[in-house]
Amino acid sequence: MGSSSSTPSNVPPQPLAPLPENVGCIASLCFPYEVTLVLKEQVGWSGDSFSILDINKTPCFTMKGRAMSFTQKKVLHDMQGQAILNFRHELAMFEKKYSIYAGSDQTKKMASIKAHSFMGISASIEFTNINGQPRLFTLDGNFFASRADIVDPLTGMIVGRIARKPWNSNQIVWGKQTYTVTIAPNVDIALIICICVALDETKHDK
Repeated sequence: MGSSSSTPSNVPPQPLAPLPENVGCIASLCFPYEVTLVLKEQVGWSGDSFSILDINKTPCFTMKGRAMSFTQKKVLHDMQGQAILNFRHELAMFEKKYSIYAGSDQTKKMASIKAHSFMGISASIEFTNINGQPRLFTLDGNFFASRADIVDPLTGMIVGRIARKPWNSNQIVWGKQTYTVTIAPNVDIALIICICVALDETKHDK
C-alpha cells in the first residue's frame, strides 16, 4: 500500500494524493488541499493534553484530557472553545478500543478504533462516512517507528501520514511527545487527529 515507513527518513515524502470525494465524519473539516499539523503533548496534573498547530505554528485545535478518569476521555476543541469530537477508552479483551463521539458527550457515536500493541501497534478504524455509509481506515506501518500511514483500503490511498520527532532527554523524563500529521486532501482532519492521539494512548498503555 505504499507505506511511508519504508521510505528512508532523509528522503522527503511525496505529497498525498486527493481522495475522489470527502471522507470522514465532518464534511466542514475536509479541505481540498493537503494539511499538515503538529501535535504537541502536554502532561500535567489535569491529564495529558495536546496543543495542535499548523506548520506556521498557529494554534488550530486543542485536545484536552482528564486525569484519574476511568474512561480516559479526551475532547477536541477548536480555538473558539467549541467541542468537535471526543473519544473514550472502552473495555475490550486483548486490544485497546476507543469510541469517538460528536461534540463533548456520548449521544452520537461517529467511529471506533481497535488497536493492538503486540510487536508494534496495528489498528483499524471503523466510522460512519459523511455519505452515511460505513467506512474503514487501517494503520500501515509501525506507530512505534518514525513514520506510519493511515490508509483507506477502499481506494488503497494514504489518508494520513504520522511522523514522530526523535526523542530528546526532556521527552524521556516527562513522557512528552511531538507528532507531525499530514492529512490528504478531502479527508476529515478531526478524525485523523483523534486517530493519532488514540494511537499515542495505546503506545503509553502498552
